[in-house]
Parts: sequence; structure tokens; C-alpha cells
Amino acid sequence: LRNGNLTVFVPQKLDIESPQSQSIIKQLIEEGLRHEAKRILPAKTVQWAKKFNLSFRQVFIKKLISKWGSCSSDKNINLSLYLMLLDEKFIDYVILHELTHTVHLNHSAEFWKLLSQFCGEDAHGLRNQLKYNLPESCRYFFSR
Repeated sequence: LRNGNLTVFVPQKLDIESPQSQSIIKQLIEEGLRHEAKRILPAKTVQWAKKFNLSFRQVFIKKLISKWGSCSSDKNINLSLYLMLLDEKFIDYVILHELTHTVHLNHSAEFWKLLSQFCGEDAHGLRNQLKYNLPESCRYFFSR
């Protein structure tokens, strides 16, 4: 991993199109994403929590495919390692979304109003941008 780019080297004779090779390559990329997620996401969560005077217990990085994150009633935050494939704007949105759940454990009107305040723009709009403009790199992991 250099300058934000992950390079996976494979032997020339390897058939990278084979299902076995694709599985190995996918696994290597996920390990790189997990490493970066553990390095970056907890620190970003702390930074946002301090800015808005919010508290949480711990941040866990998981291989979540069906959602970007979650927040437990104990205020533990789970974040998907696949967040590392998104633009920083959407990484921040997801972190702020989960931090807002430390105040409102639902998706009430009050939740969305507070999240929009934290984001500095319409949170519903950000959610829709993320939902309907998924990067191609995410499709590689989510569609197989």
C-alpha cells in the first residue's frame, strides 16, 4: 500500500480469471482494506465525536456487506471495512450516522434533523447519493 493505492502482485503464469485466483485476490484486497480501516476509521470516529460532544464505547471494523455500519444500544459502533472504497464525504456521513444513533437509537425525524446538522447538509440527500451512486469497486465485492 503506497500513496493510497493498493497493489497486488500475482505471478505471470497465474490465470487471474479463474474463480480460485479471484477468491485469493479478493481476500488480499480485503486484508488491505481492513488494515487501512483499522488505522483510519476509529480515529475519524473519535474526531467527529469530540467535535459534536458525543460519546461511544468502541469502534469495531467488520466485513459488513449489507450495511455500512451499525450502533448498538451499548453505543458500540460497527463499521464496514468496505467504507475504505468510498469518497471521504461518504465515510464521514456513515460515521456521523452511527454517532447520531448514540443520541437517537432510531431513524425518527429528530434523528435525521440532528444528522443533517452534523453533516452540514441534507442527510437524506447524502444517503441517496451513496445508495444510488455506488462505486464500481464496491460492486466487485458485493455482487459475487
